[in-house]
Amino acid sequence: MSNNALIVFTAKTVETILYHGGTQSWVLSPTSMRDVRYVVCTRNSDRAYDEECGPRTEAHGEAFLVGKVSGLLKVDERNGRKRYLVQISEYALVSEKDFWTHDRNPTRYTDTSALHERGIDVDSLDWRPMPEVEEDIPMPDATPPATMRDGLTIAEAKHGLSVKFGVPEEAILITING
Repeated sequence: MSNNALIVFTAKTVETILYHGGTQSWVLSPTSMRDVRYVVCTRNSDRAYDEECGPRTEAHGEAFLVGKVSGLLKVDERNGRKRYLVQISEYALVSEKDFWTHDRNPTRYTDTSALHERGIDVDSLDWRPMPEVEEDIPMPDATPPATMRDGLTIAEAKHGLSVKFGVPEEAILITING
């Protein structure tokens, strides 16, 4: 097997992935990613991520986006583990139910022949160019500005404050009076 594809299990929406220029915050080995040409995003619809990620319309485990990998960018480090943004140059929307195989690890290396056997033929997808990304890559769990009109969620506020003050999100307590 050539391991030229990566499958990820993500709660992030298509809009968030497009905004950031790829899928993140993955603990990956840059060496293992060297030959990876495609990333397949599969839906994690765990309700624990509702506040952070917003509505997700795909079924749990469904493949919903395939991207052509253009790079790997370190975006964070937590608990001594580097986390990366898998940068995407082009993407295609797909809908393959039950694509995630319920692995314990949220990332899995595979190859395009295995993708094809499961219903994703990378050579026949309708590829679209990724939108332009801001020069300063946002932090891993930042929310696109379009959603900011409704204010911040507790998770978004904690994340922003943890970045600003360099403390873990768990160390931030928010009280709302009123």
